[in-house]
Amino acid sequence: MPADRRQLNAQLRRLRPPPTRPTQPKAMSTSPSLLNWHGPQPGSNMPADRRRLNAQLRQLRLPAPVQLAVTGEFLLLAWPYETVAELLRRLREAGHHSAPGNRLVPVLGGQRLDQTTSPEQTLAEVGLSADTALQVVRVQEGLLISGSFDRSICMWDVALPSMELEAQEPKLLFNGHRTVVALAAEQESQRLLVGFSDGALELRSLNGNGQLLKAFHGHSAAVTSIAAMWNLEVAITASYDTSLVVWDLTQNGAGRLRCLQQHTLQVYSISAGVTSTGQLLAASCSQDGEVICWDATDGRQLHVHTELNLTPVLAITVDWSSNRVAWGMENGLIRHGHFGAEMAAAVSLSAHTGSVWTLAASWSCDRLLSGGADNVLRIWDLSTGLLLATLAGHLEPIWKISVNWNTGLVASSSHDGTIRLWRLEDQAALGACSCIGVLRGHTKSVICCQLVGT
Repeated sequence: MPADRRQLNAQLRRLRPPPTRPTQPKAMSTSPSLLNWHGPQPGSNMPADRRRLNAQLRQLRLPAPVQLAVTGEFLLLAWPYETVAELLRRLREAGHHSAPGNRLVPVLGGQRLDQTTSPEQTLAEVGLSADTALQVVRVQEGLLISGSFDRSICMWDVALPSMELEAQEPKLLFNGHRTVVALAAEQESQRLLVGFSDGALELRSLNGNGQLLKAFHGHSAAVTSIAAMWNLEVAITASYDTSLVVWDLTQNGAGRLRCLQQHTLQVYSISAGVTSTGQLLAASCSQDGEVICWDATDGRQLHVHTELNLTPVLAITVDWSSNRVAWGMENGLIRHGHFGAEMAAAVSLSAHTGSVWTLAASWSCDRLLSGGADNVLRIWDLSTGLLLATLAGHLEPIWKISVNWNTGLVASSSHDGTIRLWRLEDQAALGACSCIGVLRGHTKSVICCQLVGT
């Protein structure tokens, strides 16, 4: 709103005209967005100074509001002189959020204003006029899913303003009699795979209250890691029972396609993907000190790397397009290189003072995030081996990192029962990072987390 109009409105509010005789109220819409005062009728009992101010307001010749419609829900007036930030705030405060991440966003010319414009721009500056179609659409985004030793799965809205982020109450998707150990979620189909401490695997809905869709049985011990290829309706799980299992998600119960067995001790982490030729590959790491590359289509072992002294390997991440791999070990080292014989000559980083439990990489930028038993996250430059930043705040070991490299949002879950959200401040260097919020909703260790649609 222009400064001169705000000043005049402030003066109007300070004026207190004498009370008038009550009249029968006119029928009007009950929507608060449509209640607009149009001023007194000509000849009414109004102080001279108020009439003078109203005349000045009319001389400003402000543009008329544009009516927005959310189909089947409500109507809203948008003023061309208000900023994008003000419109987003009004949409956020409209009270139409039925679940975390379920928000209303304005769309102009097929583009979302919250993603393509500056918050300080006015709607007129971005092209809004009485002849322009400005729509409001409902989207599901900005979610974080977390699983805990308290046997619950929570959904968080991580797109909230900083003032509301930490104060929110998470939505409970699951609260049962089994400990949640691993999860994998997808926004488009609103589905969630959950691995439990007893070896069970369940497919649940992200809508509603986490409704159970399918249950799978094939492991005899805790499911430690899940890699889902949602477009193929295939998932691969790792377990303390030393095996990997490939699942057909279209089946129920006995949806096991094949079992991959070579490790002699518990498998901690897997990374899977599809190559440009359509080959389904997976990499696994284990307490036995081995890193194995599999052809998950037929179960063949493509390569086996064994660490010196059989040092347990706890975390792994792979870029299947470039065949690059990084893995973290119990002795605090991180090694990275290319799959195959070159793994023996992989570069080593003295990363943590305790076990390295989780890794996340941006291979195009040569950046790696690591978390471990020393309670800190670290950001590495893989091209030089330099430590770019150390992120402290957790009080106990960090189990899982989830990163959206496009937005710079990082989530870390810890044995201290919290999830910390971090923002990579320099998208070019991906070095500087600051904590933007701490989520407290679980009562025990948060073993897994994943950002969805951020």
